Amino acid sequence: MHDAVAAARRAAHAAGFVVDEPPVPLPGVADTVLHFPSAAVVAKVAVRERFREAALREHAIAVELAALNAPAPRPLVGIAPDVDSAPVVHG
Repeated sequence: MHDAVAAARRAAHAAGFVVDEPPVPLPGVADTVLHFPSAAVVAKVAVRERFREAALREHAIAVELAALNAPAPRPLVGIAPDVDSAPVVHG
């Protein structure tokens, strides 16, 4: 989960959020889902290659639901899903 937390922190910082506190893990099925309370942001990280396509599709659906004012969590405006390119170090 350390790699997922690091990726979520990099994405949050790139989006302009300050997330220095430890995230709160939320239940997830195929992904790592982290809540950064001080920034009021939830990050979802597809840690396995096979789940990336589903994560991209889920984001696209969330964008469409937001456009329809559906009662669903809204993705951040102007922030698209990204593939983290930092090297993974296991150790």
